[in-house]
Amino acid sequence: MQGAAFSRTTIGEGLARYEKKVSINPAPQDDGGIPCHENKEPGESMGIPATAKCMGCHKSVKTDSPHIQKLAGFHEQNRPVPWVRIYQIPSYVFFSHKAHITAGGTCAECHGAVAEREVLRKEVPTNMGACMECHQKKKGVQ
Repeated sequence: MQGAAFSRTTIGEGLARYEKKVSINPAPQDDGGIPCHENKEPGESMGIPATAKCMGCHKSVKTDSPHIQKLAGFHEQNRPVPWVRIYQIPSYVFFSHKAHITAGGTCAECHGAVAEREVLRKEVPTNMGACMECHQKKKGVQ
Protein backbone atom coordinates (compact mmCIF):
# COMPACT_ATOMS: atom_id res chain seq x y z
CA MET A 1 0.00 0.00 0.00
CA GLN A 2 2.93 2.33 -0.49
CA GLY A 3 1.76 5.84 -1.25
CA ALA A 4 -1.89 5.13 -0.56
CA ALA A 5 -4.19 7.26 1.53
CA PHE A 6 -7.66 6.21 2.49
CA SER A 7 -10.56 7.87 4.21
CA ARG A 8 -10.68 6.97 7.90
CA THR A 9 -14.30 5.88 7.94
CA THR A 10 -15.44 5.31 4.38
CA ILE A 11 -18.05 2.63 4.82
CA GLY A 12 -18.62 1.49 1.23
CA GLU A 13 -21.57 -0.66 0.09
CA GLY A 14 -23.92 2.09 -1.02
CA LEU A 15 -21.65 4.71 0.46
CA ALA A 16 -18.66 4.01 -1.78
CA ARG A 17 -17.89 7.69 -2.25
CA TYR A 18 -19.07 8.80 1.17
CA GLU A 19 -15.97 9.55 3.15
CA LYS A 20 -17.16 10.72 6.55
CA LYS A 21 -14.51 12.25 8.75
CA VAL A 22 -14.30 11.60 12.47
CA SER A 23 -15.88 14.69 14.04
CA ILE A 24 -13.94 14.57 17.30
CA ASN A 25 -10.25 14.23 16.57
CA PRO A 26 -8.42 11.72 18.73
CA ALA A 27 -5.72 13.07 21.02
CA PRO A 28 -2.27 13.26 19.40
CA GLN A 29 0.31 10.69 20.41
CA ASP A 30 3.76 11.65 21.72
CA ASP A 31 5.19 11.43 18.21
CA GLY A 32 2.58 13.87 16.87
CA GLY A 33 0.57 11.19 15.11
CA ILE A 34 -3.00 10.26 15.85
CA PRO A 35 -3.85 6.82 17.14
CA CYS A 36 -6.06 5.94 14.15
CA HIS A 37 -3.16 5.37 11.75
CA GLU A 38 0.03 3.54 12.69
CA ASN A 39 3.35 3.92 10.92
CA LYS A 40 4.92 0.50 11.37
CA GLU A 41 8.48 -0.23 10.27
CA PRO A 42 9.91 0.32 7.80
CA GLY A 43 7.59 3.33 7.76
CA GLU A 44 6.80 3.81 4.10
CA SER A 45 3.03 3.65 4.51
CA MET A 46 0.51 4.53 7.16
CA GLY A 47 -1.65 1.69 8.42
CA ILE A 48 -5.38 1.38 7.95
CA PRO A 49 -7.05 0.66 11.28
CA ALA A 50 -9.03 -2.50 11.94
CA THR A 51 -12.66 -1.98 12.88
CA ALA A 52 -11.80 -2.91 16.48
CA LYS A 53 -9.61 0.19 16.68
CA CYS A 54 -12.36 2.38 15.20
CA MET A 55 -14.89 0.97 17.63
CA GLY A 56 -12.57 1.75 20.53
CA CYS A 57 -13.91 5.31 20.28
CA HIS A 58 -17.06 4.82 18.25
CA LYS A 59 -18.72 2.50 20.75
CA SER A 60 -19.55 5.76 22.53
CA VAL A 61 -18.83 8.55 19.99
CA LYS A 62 -21.48 9.39 17.36
CA THR A 63 -23.34 6.12 17.95
CA ASP A 64 -26.49 7.67 16.46
CA SER A 65 -24.76 8.23 13.11
CA PRO A 66 -25.95 5.79 10.42
CA HIS A 67 -22.39 5.71 9.09
CA ILE A 68 -20.94 4.72 12.46
CA GLN A 69 -23.74 2.16 12.80
CA LYS A 70 -22.66 0.72 9.45
CA LEU A 71 -19.05 0.63 10.69
CA ALA A 72 -20.25 -1.15 13.83
CA GLY A 73 -22.03 -3.67 11.59
CA PHE A 74 -18.78 -4.48 9.78
CA HIS A 75 -17.12 -4.89 13.18
CA GLU A 76 -19.85 -7.15 14.58
CA GLN A 77 -19.75 -9.32 11.44
CA ASN A 78 -15.95 -9.43 11.55
CA ARG A 79 -15.82 -8.05 8.00
CA PRO A 80 -13.23 -5.62 6.68
CA VAL A 81 -14.37 -2.14 5.71
CA PRO A 82 -14.19 -1.61 1.92
CA TRP A 83 -12.08 1.54 2.18
CA VAL A 84 -12.08 3.91 -0.78
CA ARG A 85 -8.60 5.00 -1.92
CA ILE A 86 -8.21 8.77 -1.98
CA TYR A 87 -4.52 9.27 -2.81
CA GLN A 88 -2.20 7.03 -4.79
CA ILE A 89 1.21 7.75 -6.20
CA PRO A 90 2.70 5.78 -9.09
CA SER A 91 4.33 2.47 -8.15
CA TYR A 92 7.72 3.65 -9.46
CA VAL A 93 7.82 6.50 -6.91
CA PHE A 94 9.46 5.82 -3.55
CA PHE A 95 7.73 7.72 -0.77
CA SER A 96 8.31 7.24 2.94
CA HIS A 97 5.80 8.60 5.44
CA LYS A 98 8.38 8.00 8.17
CA ALA A 99 10.99 10.21 6.47
CA HIS A 100 8.47 13.03 6.06
CA ILE A 101 7.15 12.72 9.63
CA THR A 102 10.71 12.65 11.00
CA ALA A 103 11.49 15.82 9.03
CA GLY A 104 8.52 17.56 10.66
CA GLY A 105 6.00 17.08 7.87
CA THR A 106 2.32 17.11 8.74
CA CYS A 107 -0.59 15.16 7.31
CA ALA A 108 -2.21 18.41 6.13
CA GLU A 109 0.76 19.35 3.95
CA CYS A 110 0.16 16.40 1.62
CA HIS A 111 -3.47 15.52 2.34
CA GLY A 112 -5.10 18.88 3.04
CA ALA A 113 -6.89 19.94 6.21
CA VAL A 114 -8.42 16.52 6.84
CA ALA A 115 -8.98 17.32 10.52
CA GLU A 116 -11.44 20.01 9.44
CA ARG A 117 -13.29 18.05 6.75
CA GLU A 118 -16.62 16.32 6.94
CA VAL A 119 -16.05 14.69 3.55
CA LEU A 120 -12.58 13.71 2.39
CA ARG A 121 -11.48 14.05 -1.20
CA LYS A 122 -8.20 14.63 -2.94
CA GLU A 123 -7.42 18.30 -2.47
CA VAL A 124 -3.63 18.44 -2.71
CA PRO A 125 -1.79 17.38 -5.88
CA THR A 126 0.61 14.47 -5.49
CA ASN A 127 2.66 14.99 -8.60
CA MET A 128 6.37 15.58 -9.04
CA GLY A 129 5.91 19.35 -9.38
CA ALA A 130 4.09 19.62 -6.05
CA CYS A 131 6.72 17.49 -4.31
CA MET A 132 9.61 19.50 -5.78
CA GLU A 133 7.96 22.79 -4.81
CA CYS A 134 7.55 21.62 -1.22
CA HIS A 135 11.12 20.29 -1.04
CA GLN A 136 12.48 23.56 -2.39
CA LYS A 137 10.37 25.62 0.04
CA LYS A 138 11.48 23.50 3.01
CA LYS A 139 14.99 22.98 1.69
CA GLY A 140 14.44 19.25 1.79
CA VAL A 141 16.32 16.54 -0.05
CA GLN A 142 16.15 17.29 -3.77
